[in-house]
Amino acid sequence: AIRNVVCCGANPEKIAILDNFCWGDVKDEKQLGCLVRCVEGCKDFALKYRVPFISGKDSLNNFFVDKNGKEVSIPGTLLISSVGIVENIKDVVSSNFKKAGNLIYICGLTKREMGGSQFFKVVSFKGGEVPVPEPEKSMDLMKKIYKAIKMKIVKSCHDCSDGGFAVCISEMMIGGKTGAEIEIDKIPSKDNSIETLLFSESQGRFVVEVEEKDKEKFEKIMIGYDISNIGKVIDKKLFKVFSGRKKLFEIPVEVLDKRWRSGVKW
Repeated sequence: AIRNVVCCGANPEKIAILDNFCWGDVKDEKQLGCLVRCVEGCKDFALKYRVPFISGKDSLNNFFVDKNGKEVSIPGTLLISSVGIVENIKDVVSSNFKKAGNLIYICGLTKREMGGSQFFKVVSFKGGEVPVPEPEKSMDLMKKIYKAIKMKIVKSCHDCSDGGFAVCISEMMIGGKTGAEIEIDKIPSKDNSIETLLFSESQGRFVVEVEEKDKEKFEKIMIGYDISNIGKVIDKKLFKVFSGRKKLFEIPVEVLDKRWRSGVKW
């Protein structure tokens, strides 16, 4: 939630958040215990990111009794929303790619954190390491992103979340009606397996579009952080991924768009 508003140009030091809990039968000790631990997690991260909870809404006691008389609680879910301040409406940045020839950067380190990822759900794999947030490091990076946006260097910005890098950049191409050429080996990572680089859901990462004339300015701002120029925006509506000189795959953006907009198949 915080990354999303920073991507739009909000000041990371002037953000507030809201919570929305949907939970099962809190008269059940296990359900109540899970809720308490979740609330403690909210407190811990609010303090780490230095963001206040200013409001919220709770929907508790969501359960039903099945035909055998067994009580079934819904899975506990938490939605965090954020609001931020953009001092000048002209500084707002969108996530869609803007122009062919512009450079594409990834900011933040990619790790093999695939536990609970969309990729593992699709391939029906259980296990793996879940993403470990690093609030202090993430906040420092967001301040740098914000500075680059204020300097009008950033043309588009999107955070890596569900589905990892592959989904993030697909959404940027769909929105901009453009394509992209990506050199996957240039993604900063200690694990160079293709599935990690494409689908890891490591926290605190951003994909940023920068004009070539601003390359040095952007890289100077980002000194000390794991960033890399991994490719460029292209006119042809194709998602092209290379490893060195070898093309790994090529997908028409039209296909990505269709899959992105389609509903769940039952």
